[in-house]
Amino acid sequence: MPSTIRLQAVSAAVWLGLLVGSLIVVLMAASLAGLQVSFDLPPTAEVLGVLGVFALLAWRATNVLPRVALVAASFLVLWGGGLAGGILCMVAAMFRFPLIDPWLAAADVWLGLTTVDVVRWVVTIPFAAQLLHSIYFLSVILLFLTGLALACLGRAERLWEFCAAYGFCLLVATLCSLPIPAAGAFEYLRLEPVFGAQLPPGSGIYWLEALHSVRNSSNLVINPLGLRGLVAFPSFHTSMALMTAAAWRDDRYLRWPMFLWNALVLVSTMPIGGHYIVDVIAGALTWLVIFRYGPRWAGAFLRLWTRIAAMPKPEAAHARSPA
Repeated sequence: MPSTIRLQAVSAAVWLGLLVGSLIVVLMAASLAGLQVSFDLPPTAEVLGVLGVFALLAWRATNVLPRVALVAASFLVLWGGGLAGGILCMVAAMFRFPLIDPWLAAADVWLGLTTVDVVRWVVTIPFAAQLLHSIYFLSVILLFLTGLALACLGRAERLWEFCAAYGFCLLVATLCSLPIPAAGAFEYLRLEPVFGAQLPPGSGIYWLEALHSVRNSSNLVINPLGLRGLVAFPSFHTSMALMTAAAWRDDRYLRWPMFLWNALVLVSTMPIGGHYIVDVIAGALTWLVIFRYGPRWAGAFLRLWTRIAAMPKPEAAHARSPA
């Protein structure tokens, strides 16, 4: 029976591989659809060079400096996965599938709680909007610091569980942005004219200009150092908050501060990220699926891989056959 660490590491590698593979497929589909996608060469070369250095470090330092190798490997998964996901969702927007905002808004009404209710509550609390604005954007930095800290502390099981959740949730979110894109609650419900003066600048709409620019373009030049997240459903910020909190659930000192911080991240997804309530629920369910079933899926993959590797090669079977 493979160790839990190995299962989580395999899970992280599989989801990263599927994310990169999905990007390649979407790029090919864009080309077949007549969409022009190119890469800004200097920053692309710079990014590939950095990834290559960390890949080499993760490989060569495994036996000599295992903590350094762990840091390098986790950086590859988090930053490399983020690059693949960012490019994928930008190219996906070019396909201009119909926005599903009417369905998401209707789902919120059915649930009995809407983004309007949350935003109206937040703006009544002094300084709450400013605090949530800072927490929302700092959560991305905290995500990378969590990966770095877990690697430096040698907590390999938690690190690879965290990386596997990151890869899976990013894959689901970015792939959903192709056939079922959304512009978010602030645009569809026209919330910016109502609440904009009571929220920090850009709240709920900071990504819309980039979204519409890409959706209205058939020729996109990608700068890997200037990617924009364009995913509304499911909420990746929600998945990110839950995986970050879960990574510290066994730490006696950081457990409760991380739970509190990431609970505020969840609240911030509506007034600052412009998400519907159903976006948040979908993001939470996405994380819960990989948290619950990730090791089991990785074990099934390893068993399948072992069986495939054990199958006789055609040349070997021919050599054993009688003359």
